[in-house]
Amino acid sequence: MKTPADFRLAIPVATGWLALALVEFTALEAGAIVVVTGSGMLMALVTAVLLRRKASAGLFAVIAVACAIAALLVVRGAQEPAAVDAETGRCDALVRLDSGNALPAAATVLSADCGDARDSGPAILFDAVGEHGTVHPGELGFGTVLSAHCDTWLFLDNWVLDCKDARVVDRPLFAQWSAEWRASFQLANEPLPGDGGALLAGLAIGDTSRVDDTLQDAMLEAGLSHLTAVSGANCAIVTAAAFGVSTVLGARRWVRISVALVALAAFVILVTPEPSVVRASLMAIIALLGFLRGQPRGAVPLLSLAVLVGLIVNPTLATSVGFVLSVLATAGLIVHSKPIAERLACYMPAPLAFAISVPVAAQLWVLPVLIMLDNGVQPLSVLWNLAAAPAAPIVTVVGLIACIASQFVPVVGTLVAWLAWPAAAWIASLARLSEAVGPWRIPWADGLAGALLAAVGIAGIAMLLRGRRLGVAVVALAALLATSLVSVPETIRRAVLADWRVVQCDVQQGHATLVRVGGATVLIDTGEHVDKLEECLRTTGVRQLDVLFLTHFDLDHSGAAPALGGRVDTVVHGPMTQEDAQLVALLRENGADTREVGAGARVTVGTMLVDVLWPEPAMEPGNPASLALAFREHGDTDVFLVILGDLGETEQRRLVDSMPESALLLAAHHCSADQHPPLYDRVGADAVLVGVGENGYGHPTPACLNAITGSGGTALRTDEHGTIAIMRDGSVWFGGVD
Repeated sequence: MKTPADFRLAIPVATGWLALALVEFTALEAGAIVVVTGSGMLMALVTAVLLRRKASAGLFAVIAVACAIAALLVVRGAQEPAAVDAETGRCDALVRLDSGNALPAAATVLSADCGDARDSGPAILFDAVGEHGTVHPGELGFGTVLSAHCDTWLFLDNWVLDCKDARVVDRPLFAQWSAEWRASFQLANEPLPGDGGALLAGLAIGDTSRVDDTLQDAMLEAGLSHLTAVSGANCAIVTAAAFGVSTVLGARRWVRISVALVALAAFVILVTPEPSVVRASLMAIIALLGFLRGQPRGAVPLLSLAVLVGLIVNPTLATSVGFVLSVLATAGLIVHSKPIAERLACYMPAPLAFAISVPVAAQLWVLPVLIMLDNGVQPLSVLWNLAAAPAAPIVTVVGLIACIASQFVPVVGTLVAWLAWPAAAWIASLARLSEAVGPWRIPWADGLAGALLAAVGIAGIAMLLRGRRLGVAVVALAALLATSLVSVPETIRRAVLADWRVVQCDVQQGHATLVRVGGATVLIDTGEHVDKLEECLRTTGVRQLDVLFLTHFDLDHSGAAPALGGRVDTVVHGPMTQEDAQLVALLRENGADTREVGAGARVTVGTMLVDVLWPEPAMEPGNPASLALAFREHGDTDVFLVILGDLGETEQRRLVDSMPESALLLAAHHCSADQHPPLYDRVGADAVLVGVGENGYGHPTPACLNAITGSGGTALRTDEHGTIAIMRDGSVWFGGVD
C-alpha cells in the first residue's frame, strides 16, 4: 500500500517563503504582511476550534500554521540589513570572502566609509589586487576578511566592489585549512588533461577555478551547469559514508551521528556553503537529529523543515536562485521520480525507467523557474542529464577520495584522480556535444505567464501519473496557451516591424545593432550568443547582410560572428591580434570580403554613408581601438546614428571635438562608468541605446545614465525593453525583455 506524502508542513513553509519573497521583490511593506498573516492566523485558529469536523478543523489548522510561519519569516527578513541605498563610490572597505572560487566571488561588506557603513548583506567582489597581484579566494579560504580601497557600485541592490591595495586582516583557521586542502587537490589534478581535468575538482569539492568560460557556457547550454560545482548529493554521500564507516566499526548511535555531523561540517567548510549545499546540509542535520531521538522523518517534512530553518537563519535565501532550484529539484525527486518510473516501467526495463525518471522529475519541478530565467523549454537537457547520470557519482565519490589522499600522499591522490578522470571527461564531452548540436528550444511564453503555464502543465502531468484523464486536457491546454503567447505576438511583431531603420538587438550583455537604409542592411557587432542574434535577425526579417562592422573583437561584440558565415558580403574591422585574424579569415573563407579601417575612412553601402571616426593609426587592438562610426544617408548632411564601441573616457576625450551631432547614439561600453560626459553633450542625442544584460559589472552605471540624462537624452535599455526598434518615422518599438 502506498503511503501518501505528508504535505502538512510543506504548505505552510511554502506560504511563508512566498511572503518573504514578496517583501523582497515588491513594494509591499513587511508590517502590512505581518498584520494580514497575523489576522489570518487568529481567524483560522478560532474557526478550527469552533468546527467539529476533523477534516475541516485540520485544514484551518494548516492555514493558521501557514500564516504564523509567514509572519515569522517576514519579521526575520525585516531584521536583515536593507540593500544599500546611499551613494556609493570610492572608499575603504572591510570585506569578508563568502566563497572559495575564483573572482568574481560572493562576499559581505562588513564596513565601509561610503554608502551604508552597516553590514550590507550579499555583495560581489568583482576584483581585488593586493601586494602580490590578484587575490585568489581559493588560496585564502572563505571567511577571510580583507581590507582594501575599492570602487563600488550597485547591481540588483547589492554592492559590487573592484578593489586595490587588498590585504588580509583576519584569516580563520578553518579558512586556512580549506585553502590548503583545495590547493593540494588542484596540485594533484595538474597532470589531468582537458575539460575532464578542469571539471573534476568542481564536481568533487566545488573548486571551479580551472573551469573556463567556454566550458561553463557549454555546461549551461546543455543543462548540466549544476554539475560544475558541488551539489546537495555530495553532502548526502559524505554523511552516509561517515555514518556507514562508524556503523561498521561498531560505534554507538550517538557516536555515529557525531562522526557524521563532524564530517558534514568539514565538507561544508571545504566546498563553501553554496545554496544547494546549505539545503542538503540542513536536511542531513535534521535527519541525523531525528535518528538520534529515534523519530525519523519523511522526506517531504524533512525538506520542508530544512527550508524553514534555512530561511530563518538566512532570509536572503528566499530569493537565491540556487537555493530555489535546489529545493525544487529535490522536491521533484521526492514526489515524482517514483511515479514516473512506475509509469515508464510499463514500456521499458525498470532500471532504465528509474534512470530516466530522476532527471525528468527534477527538470519538471525546476522548469517554471528556468522559464523565468531564460524562456523556452529545452527537452534535450533531459537527454544530456540522463547520459551524465552514471558518471556523476563516480566523479563525486572517487574525486573526494582523491582529494583526501592528496593531503597525505600526493602521488596516490593523483593516481586516484586519474580513475575519476574518464567520468569527468565524459560529462565535459556531453557539454561540448550539446554545444556542437546547438540549442533546441520548444517555444514557450516567457516571464511570469510562462512560469505559471509551466506549473499548470506540471500539475496536469501529476494528474496523468495518478491515472486521471483530465490531466491530458490540462497539459494540452497549458501547452497551447504557452505556444500561442509566443507565436501570435511573433506574427504581429513581424508585421509591425516592416519599416524599421535602426534595431538594437537584445543579445544579453553585448552589442548587436542593425541599420537599414534603402535596400542595404548592415550589422554592427554580433553579441556573444548565437541564438539571441538569430532571434533578432528572424524578428527583423534579415537574411543577408551587406556589411558586418566589428568594432573590436571582445566576445560580447564578435562571439556570434562565425554563425554569419555565408550571409555577409563584407566585413569591416579595426586593429586585430593573430587570434582575431583567425575569425576574419573564417568569414573570408565563407565568401566575405574583408577591410581594415581607421579614422578618416568612409564605407559606402548603397545610399548609406558610414564615416569612421576612430581609431587613430597604429593603435594596439582592444577596447581603446574600437571603431567609432557615424551613419548618414547619401545627400543628407545630418548624422542619424553614432556608434562608440567600447571606447573609454580617455579616447572619448580625444574624440569629442570631432564628434558630430546625432539624433541617436549607442552608449559606449554598455554604459560603464568609464565615460566622458561632454561627448554626450556634444552629440546631443534624443535617444541613447544601451546594449546591456545581466552582468556583474554594474552596467549600466549611474554615472553613465546621468551623462545621458544630463545631455537631454533618454536611455533605451535592452535589459528593460528587450529588442528596440527605431522606425523611419521616428517612433520606437519595444520587443519586451527575453
